[in-house]
Amino acid sequence: MLLDVHTSYVAAVAPVLPHVHALAHITGGGIAGNLVRVLPAGCEAVVDARAWSWPPVFRVLMRAGEVSLGRCAAYSTWASG
Repeated sequence: MLLDVHTSYVAAVAPVLPHVHALAHITGGGIAGNLVRVLPAGCEAVVDARAWSWPPVFRVLMRAGEVSLGRCAAYSTWASG
């Protein structure tokens, strides 16, 4: 289904919120654009995009829109990283 209710993670993150510096709803800018805004100076992060797979609906959209899986296209088109 293209339009579906999002999964709520409130119950899962609530116990650790007192220890969390920042959270981001990843929209514009994707992971890379949002992560750099919350990391303290001198701190770095490594994000392994191979650690998760694209949901099937995105593969359909990529084919239909002729959008490649490369960093320049799919990742920025859907603010994924």
